[in-house]
Amino acid sequence: MTLMCEQLAAFVDGELTPEETQAFSVHLADCAECQAGLEDQVQASVAVQAAADARSAQRPQPAPVA
Repeated sequence: MTLMCEQLAAFVDGELTPEETQAFSVHLADCAECQAGLEDQVQASVAVQAAADARSAQRPQPAPVA
């Protein structure tokens, strides 16, 4: 793991500056470890969002206020 690899979470979360994002994108093209980590992060994010959506759909809606 390189110092650049440690920026994966910040990259996924959109916390990098435009320059850092560009540099990480270049790094990502050649780093199999970061490519796998990115796929894991994306899958986890999708799973969390799906769980939140399902939980929200199960929540009873409040009665309309008259």
